[in-house]
Amino acid sequence: QRLEGGEREDEDEDEDEDEESHDDDHDEEEEDDDDDEDDEDDEDDEDDDDDEEGGGGRRRNVRPSDGNGLSLKLMRFLQRSEFDEELYEFLYHGLSDITVAPIGEEQPLQLFSLYQAFTDMFDERFRRFMSQNGYSSLEAVYRKLEEENSNKPRTRRFLSSLHAGMQYESFVELALEFQEAPDE
Repeated sequence: QRLEGGEREDEDEDEDEDEESHDDDHDEEEEDDDDDEDDEDDEDDEDDDDDEEGGGGRRRNVRPSDGNGLSLKLMRFLQRSEFDEELYEFLYHGLSDITVAPIGEEQPLQLFSLYQAFTDMFDERFRRFMSQNGYSSLEAVYRKLEEENSNKPRTRRFLSSLHAGMQYESFVELALEFQEAPDE
């Protein structure tokens, strides 16, 4: 009787294990489905990288009306071109002999000359990016970036720089912030 009882207990345990195993298989299938979705997302990301770098993958035309990650594309472009460092060096050297007056007060004439050099640098830097993405002006790029409404600090800083490249008053604000900021 012990043997039969033991067998029954073993059979009951085997049935429980089979049910658990079946449940595990079902859970794994669900996880596999999730992994497939993640893989598709990764493929989309890879396609975006190909668009950015002109790599060998499938290419798709990017139109201004897409609004598909223009901020990200611009940030990648700027990172590759070391724009942050160039902007810092430009302001550091350009403002070294100029004292920016508080907003609303008369600014030194040298600041306007620096502003003109800044817009030239900006135009040159973005001419290639704009043509690759189908834009004809910095204003159009700026509007599209605002539409995307990115709240990332780096993007906001860039938007301030872009805006400063279009309006003298914004450039004065940028220059004043730069002079007042502690050395990094």
